[in-house]
Amino acid sequence: MTKYLREKLMIQEYSYPYAAKINPSLYSLVETSEDDRGKHSTVHAKMTRMNLKSPEVDRLVEWVLSLIKRDFRVTPCEAKGVWGVMYNNGDYIGEHNHQSTSTYSFVYYVNTPKGSSPLVFSTSRYKVKPIPGKLVLFESRLYHYIPPNKCNQRCIISGNFLNHAHTI
Repeated sequence: MTKYLREKLMIQEYSYPYAAKINPSLYSLVETSEDDRGKHSTVHAKMTRMNLKSPEVDRLVEWVLSLIKRDFRVTPCEAKGVWGVMYNNGDYIGEHNHQSTSTYSFVYYVNTPKGSSPLVFSTSRYKVKPIPGKLVLFESRLYHYIPPNKCNQRCIISGNFLNHAHTI
């Protein structure tokens, strides 16, 4: 589903066909990773390092790259960081964008118990309902945030991609 927000930048939503197979491994990876949120002032939830690696993460990144190429018609593009975030009750992420480090960003929902907060795009106020296996791919210039979470164990994988031909 393609949406053009008030910012006139594109956002795409997808359903990952192998979500049921990889989500338990991704959840475990984020859950057992060291908390690295101290380097990011807008993050008020457990965040892994920016270089999250596993075979499941690698497959997800390759899929996202293929979507960028197909739907955003951009190549070449390279991953500039992939990380996980685990939200518990009251956790949130303040308004921010990823423009200084990337061209495209994504959020992939791993675990979304009842009470999981949506991803909200600031200007349009468009809210993405968190559903396990859903991937949201968007231009990094879009400001977004996660309001306070109302459950435990909301888990996502997020990442940035840079198109070297694109001027940031």
